[in-house]
Amino acid sequence: MLEQHDGLEGLDGLRGRPRRMGLPSWRAGPRVAFVSSFPPRRCGIASFTADLARSLKRAVPAARTGVIAVDPSWERMERRPPYAGEVDEVLSVTLEDPDSYAAAAAWAERQGYEVISVQHEYGIFGGDHGEYVVTHLLRATRLAVVTTLHTILRRPNEKQRQLLVELAARSRTVVVQARSALDLLERVYGIDRARVLVIPHGTPDFPAIPSAAAKARFGFGQRPVLLTYGLLSPGKGIEQAIQALPQVTRRQPDALYVVAGQTHPNVRKLSGEAYRESLIRMAAELGVAHNVQFIDRYLDLEDLGWLLAAADVYVLPYPNEDQAVSGTLSYALAAGKAVVSTPFRYARELIGPGRGLLCRFGDPSSLAAEVLRVLESEDLRRTLEHRARAFGQSMSWEIVGARYGRLFEWVVGSAREEPAVPDASSAAWAAKMVTPRGLPLAGDWSQAHSQPGR
Repeated sequence: MLEQHDGLEGLDGLRGRPRRMGLPSWRAGPRVAFVSSFPPRRCGIASFTADLARSLKRAVPAARTGVIAVDPSWERMERRPPYAGEVDEVLSVTLEDPDSYAAAAAWAERQGYEVISVQHEYGIFGGDHGEYVVTHLLRATRLAVVTTLHTILRRPNEKQRQLLVELAARSRTVVVQARSALDLLERVYGIDRARVLVIPHGTPDFPAIPSAAAKARFGFGQRPVLLTYGLLSPGKGIEQAIQALPQVTRRQPDALYVVAGQTHPNVRKLSGEAYRESLIRMAAELGVAHNVQFIDRYLDLEDLGWLLAAADVYVLPYPNEDQAVSGTLSYALAAGKAVVSTPFRYARELIGPGRGLLCRFGDPSSLAAEVLRVLESEDLRRTLEHRARAFGQSMSWEIVGARYGRLFEWVVGSAREEPAVPDASSAAWAAKMVTPRGLPLAGDWSQAHSQPGR
């Protein structure tokens, strides 16, 4: 059963602490095996999965969680308990070995798991466009599947489209992290939005840290700080932000752009630190080397909280309009940061309604103008910070873990009634996508949660 919320605002109609209305009597807790990259492998989806597993355990203490961790052969991980995310057990799968995916499906059934939760992004699985997770794992299992989509391409090739369509067909529920994905899945992939659920990207509860103390911790002094963080790789638009600095520093000569995070392991394997070095050269050629600082290390949550507290503006210069989700944007909002971002899909949805400022793609002058608006107006900065923190709290891991817990409970119960994998186009299946109290589990929950008197 899923709790209802009366007149709530925020992403997908959730704000504040979820009210528990009692788990179904037929379950003490779901048994969920996540399929994903996983710490100590360093990537955004690995961190997401650990956070989700931990939040699920805290929302439903009786839940049992395991992970089928997909690792490339050149980066095999040593994992010993206690595992990240407080999971109970981890099985490592070799990314390039199709047989290990089928063996993982059998392992999940032997271990008594009831739900497989796939964290899907084409690049983290083996085979052509990551096909092994579908062709060798999901086709080999009889367990109920819930898939969270981390990438939804607006212009997929035929292979990518077919894989996602089959992935959805083999899933009892598909989870997306933004409402804009509903139209995209329906229009491009022919997936009925009645089978899709919106659950936002979770965020930690960052403590309130005085900006001056945070800046002192990193040696920034009292300089205005712009921040971008995350694993460093091409395609994140860092060049646009560096190219904007000459215009920013003409009016704010002490401004400091901090680029925090290690080079992505896949990039480092192919080209070492060549990309980082190219950015350093660019800053020197533009005469802003003094205004750029790289923090070349992986940031734990505590360090990240301090670094976000030191930032006056969080900068997201992504060049890809189709970017469906950004964990760093979600975290920046939760930390109450004034955000300047290009208008990629997820940013338009989260900060478009007055929670941040949008600049044009590939236009350093536009980015500089928006950054200067924030740096030169304390009233604007404080307004954006207040709105960002209020909205970010609606995406806390506490709330998101409870949402997934309810979903997994519902899936386990429905699987007992209908053990076969449903036809993706089955109207009868879609009609069953309701909770025991009749609250639709599919589509956009904000409508169900915002009706007066519910």
